Order: sequence, then C-alpha cells, then structure tokens
Amino acid sequence: ISRRQSTYFFLATVPAVVRSIEGRDVLWPVSSQPHIRVSHHPDGTLLVRSDYNEVVLAVSPDWLDDDAEIEAQGEKIDWPTITVRPGTWRLKRDGRLLYESLSSESPSRPAAREDVGMIPVVMDTPIAGVEKLGSQHVLTLQNGKDGYDGQSNDQINTGQWGNGGNILPGGNGIFIYGNGEANRHSRLLIRFNLEGWLPAEATVRRAALVVHSSKEGSGGIQLVQGYPALKPWTDGKTWWTNWGRGGSESGYVDETPVCRERVGEVGDTHFILDTAVVQEWLGQPETNHGLLLRNIHDDPGFHWWAHGDQEDNPPKLVIGYNLK
Repeated sequence: ISRRQSTYFFLATVPAVVRSIEGRDVLWPVSSQPHIRVSHHPDGTLLVRSDYNEVVLAVSPDWLDDDAEIEAQGEKIDWPTITVRPGTWRLKRDGRLLYESLSSESPSRPAAREDVGMIPVVMDTPIAGVEKLGSQHVLTLQNGKDGYDGQSNDQINTGQWGNGGNILPGGNGIFIYGNGEANRHSRLLIRFNLEGWLPAEATVRRAALVVHSSKEGSGGIQLVQGYPALKPWTDGKTWWTNWGRGGSESGYVDETPVCRERVGEVGDTHFILDTAVVQEWLGQPETNHGLLLRNIHDDPGFHWWAHGDQEDNPPKLVIGYNLK
C-alpha cells in the first residue's frame, strides 16, 4: 500500500455487500454506507433499512437456503443480488424480501465518528436523488382501522366451490386454488377504496398488500400473482360466469402482473405492488377496480387460505407517499 494512499478496512458483520446505489455500480461493504443498515434479526432474517431510492445488495449464497428464489447474479462477485427500495425490510433465507415498515420508523442516521479518529468516507460524485429519500407519510388502510371500511373481496370459483353451477359468489375469506386440467379454480378479486383517504397531490413511493393466514397452505409453497382488474365488480354479486370466466376472458384483467409472492406459510404475506398502479387509482378513481389474485402454476394439491374483508385480520394496503 502506498504511503500516500488512505485505505479503509471494514469488518463484515452481515453476509451482504452493496453492489449498486441509485444506479451507480459499486462494490462496497454495507458498513461503509450511512444510509443503508443491515443487521441480524432475532427471527433469523436480515433486517434491512434503506433511505436510498434503490440499492442492489449481493447476498452470500452460504447464508441463503439452497432453493432460495434469487436468480440475479452479481458480475463482480458470484453472489445472488436483490433490489431494495426505501423503507425497512426483512430478508428471509429463502430469498423473500418482506416489507416491514418505512424509513420514518428507522433509527436515526449515525453521526460520523470523527471523535474516535475515523475519517468519514467521501464519495467522488454525489448520488442523484439523495434529497428525496424515503417517504414523508405512511397510510395503512384496513377495515375497522381508523374508521376505514372501504376494502372488499370476492371469491370467484368453479368446480366443487362453484356454488350452484358457478353462478354464485364464494365466501368472504381468501381462497386460492388452480387446476386447469380439471377446470377447477378459486381466484380472488380484492379492492381498496382510496377516495378521500389520500391527498390528490400525493406521489406514491411504495405500496404493499398485506394478507394474513392463520393456517398453512395445503400442498406446500405456491406463487400467487396480482393483476389489475379492468372491469367493475360488486362485492357479493360477482362470480365465475358473470365476470369473464374468472377473469380468463380478454379485457377483464391487465395481462401484466403488478405483484408476485410465495404463499403458504402462517402469518403475514407481503405483496409489494407496482406503485404506478396505485398512483393511477389515486389520480383516476374510476380505474380502481382492484386486483385479481391467482396462482400461476396449476397444482391440484395446493390450497391457500387467508383472512378476508369480514374476518378477524382483514387485508391491509400500506402506502408510503410524498406531497408535492
């Protein structure tokens, strides 16, 4: 090492490194960055708190499960990578990144420790967008919370759950099943009314649909995706045959999913939503027909249940937003 060169050594206390910040390709220890913190959570996950608009972390494969669903690989190091948005998250060993809370609830940023002789790390060029980090406000919509009652959901079923020839709505709970070969399906329409709950000038920074399961899914883990519904529906009056064969017909749902998550475990499942669709619901309320949730792989052995709008722990929509 040159005598004129300053060299910093950082102790790696977590199995991850920073690969990109705000689109800038880097290879830095997490401990060198003041606005992203990664720590070990008592439940065995990694607690990730980020104030950046976007950070890409490379995670040690030795820490992840063998079947972890992280496909991206780092170019400089052969580690899987995962993209982290602003807020607080829990990274599980199976590769799932679960939304936990927002930056406003995170611990305050530590001051530079010049008093103990450590020179603060200074980057050559400022990171674009640092003046707009995090969200100014957080809104949680859930039936029964703070006077809100604008969430509704309907099962649309076929087969043995089709209730009189598939011409009646399903129950109030969430139930997902799919077996195309036998033409047996159970899908879910879910909607949150946003009118009057968000300022018209709000800019949505992040959004998560949170649903709670009190029992394990039958048949292991499955993948469920959410698609924007394009046609209106009425709670208690929507079923398979009067809503485009459960959204299978053209024009009933957008072809592009806006959320995807593994389901089947007891507890909360966090579907991280594309913020653009929530922003559209806010700006154009007439387009807010909610989402259609369905499993993406046929599996006659898989059944997933979660609490619906009239049950003990109804779904939540958590929105982080800024005001212009």
